Amino acid sequence: MSYEDIMEMAFRKKVSTLKHHTILHRRCFQQTAVCWMLKTKPVIFGEDVELFCNYNKTSNHSCDECTKRWHLYLASDFKLLSFNGFPSEISKYNTTESPDGFGLVIKNFSEQDLTGSYRCSYGFENDRKTLDIGNDYECYPMNNTLDSRYSFNDHTILTMGVDFKEVHPYPNCTTSFNSKDITSRVITKSELIQLFYKVTFTLTLNIKDYGFCKGDLHMTCLIGSKQLDPIKTTFDECFDNKNQWAIIASLIACVSIIAIMCIVICRNKRCRNKLKDALPCTKSTRETDSNEMTDFVDEKNKSGEKSYMRNQTKRTTEAMIVTNIQDCDLLECQDLSEMT
Repeated sequence: MSYEDIMEMAFRKKVSTLKHHTILHRRCFQQTAVCWMLKTKPVIFGEDVELFCNYNKTSNHSCDECTKRWHLYLASDFKLLSFNGFPSEISKYNTTESPDGFGLVIKNFSEQDLTGSYRCSYGFENDRKTLDIGNDYECYPMNNTLDSRYSFNDHTILTMGVDFKEVHPYPNCTTSFNSKDITSRVITKSELIQLFYKVTFTLTLNIKDYGFCKGDLHMTCLIGSKQLDPIKTTFDECFDNKNQWAIIASLIACVSIIAIMCIVICRNKRCRNKLKDALPCTKSTRETDSNEMTDFVDEKNKSGEKSYMRNQTKRTTEAMIVTNIQDCDLLECQDLSEMT
């Protein structure tokens, strides 16, 4: 739908709204001297909505000092919304004034505001009734009520999904692929839950059937008087030679890294094996030190030391052997590293 069509539709709605207000104004004063009506048309959820209270100044009930009040009546209670132009809750309500009446502005209009009945009072005259928005209302999807997604499988299969969780009126959507209309390929499921529609759009498409591997995917929806673009993206799923060479280069790099790691591990293992072969050095050192310590023990025994000193001497000998082994290992490791 073009911009001109949207503007023409908005103009027709405005004219229809003015005619509707005129009819309601006449009906009001046929029944009573005070009458309120819904001024905002269409009602848009999440935005401001105004109720307007008309009073007939030509009647005997017109006065300049009469109080102006708005009340909301619930099932078992009521509350004052405004008094002489002062709202009771600034965050939720506001007021307006004009020569022929006064208004109540409901901010951030929601379903909760349709509960109960509203009464406007001018002096001793009043009008009380429920707020009836009919079918002339709009609810646009927000971040928490709209979910859009798309993906490609094997660079050929396009999958798209759009979920409207709360929307009104029914969205009129078109989908294009590289400026080619593919709306007929979209599957739609919907249901009406109280005031709003829940609508799901799904699409599965093989892009090879259209001869493209890159381009634009665009879904646009007209919801009442507002146009939205749930999906508008550019993609490139072409698998050309450049991509193939990039993948080959990545594989070569991975193989090279693995090979280097294997070489390092093998060299470390070979060094450990060579150290094991060098253990005779430690054995000869152990035998020499053991003989020296045995001579020392014999001399101590000859001097009349107690037998328990032998055990102490053995412990000292083992400690010295371990020290000599460590020293030998260090020397052998250095020699082996120089050889390699």
